[in-house]
Amino acid sequence: MVNWKSHIIATIQMRPPGQSPRKKRTPSEWFGCPCVVDEEKWDCRLDLTDIGAIEPGDRVSVPMVFLSPQEVLPKLHPGKTFQLWDRGIIADGVVEKILTD
Repeated sequence: MVNWKSHIIATIQMRPPGQSPRKKRTPSEWFGCPCVVDEEKWDCRLDLTDIGAIEPGDRVSVPMVFLSPQEVLPKLHPGKTFQLWDRGIIADGVVEKILTD
């Protein structure tokens, strides 16, 4: 991923086919989509360089980068739930850790 510093580590549970509009695995290096936090959408990137592509139905721990961290990070804390969106909800997530400098 383009030397972006991750903001959080999250557990992501991809929804299986039939429960998600996404039918294919993600790209293997990074995946960008909106993250839905308290009904607001924030652009994010999942850093997949260490884990590779995620298949529908997979559960993974993944670093995430936000394009507007100053706006979304105050809304996040360990245990906070969110969803990933791509033409509909494709995954459910929970913040494991907030990463600091």
